[in-house]
Amino acid sequence: MKSTNPEYVVINPLSVDRQCHSHADVSDVVTKMVECFKFLSPAIRARRVALVYDEVMARRSLAARGGNLTADINSVPDGDIRKLWFLFITKAVLAGGVSSSAAIVSDGRKHVEGEISSGCLVSQKRWLSFGKRAYLERTPLALDVEGKEVKVENAWNLDEFRRLWPSYEASPKHQKDAYTRVGGDTVSPMPLSDDEAQRVLMTSVPNGKDRIAYHRQQFFRFCLTHSGQEIYHGFQINEEDVPAEVLDILKSA
Repeated sequence: MKSTNPEYVVINPLSVDRQCHSHADVSDVVTKMVECFKFLSPAIRARRVALVYDEVMARRSLAARGGNLTADINSVPDGDIRKLWFLFITKAVLAGGVSSSAAIVSDGRKHVEGEISSGCLVSQKRWLSFGKRAYLERTPLALDVEGKEVKVENAWNLDEFRRLWPSYEASPKHQKDAYTRVGGDTVSPMPLSDDEAQRVLMTSVPNGKDRIAYHRQQFFRFCLTHSGQEIYHGFQINEEDVPAEVLDILKSA
């Protein structure tokens, strides 16, 4: 079976380097992390995406007063935040992720040494930064890679993060059921809701300018809707319409 290498999303290691000043700040940062991880989870499960993260994140200080991330989260009254943190970091991230030490962020401040390969940084340019410092909220973010500045696409909340990924936009042409237009052409159906279609799009693989996904024993083709933008509409297709090399990848996930 053929397979594709996953796209990597690097979690900025400075995201847990004494970013917050209160338990409310901790709660806010972790909530934003979890929102982005939820958005990514279909792609992680399908092995289309892997997270590169600092394996000592859970032991670093998120609160400025010191301590460690686990203790800070445990002290937040909302138990759901603690539960979600461990679900997405300890399970989802580890299941599809790549553990690595911190990278180097070039902003004139204290650098955090790291072992993320320069090849990964140059070719995989999606980063997630969380925290209360303005320099983390930059697009693009400048990295110091072996003495050279590299610009990466950076996001610090779900709205910014969504902009870095393909987006689904329903087409009125493709309805829930197939139908025949005047002239005899059959229009393929799109039985998925907009939210489900977005999740399926996140599991898709490229096929030229299009993307193809496999979901619940059905195949879906996503086509670009707007020139110059990664906005797609989609519809159901038959298995025989899927190129053999794409079919192997989809069924090997």
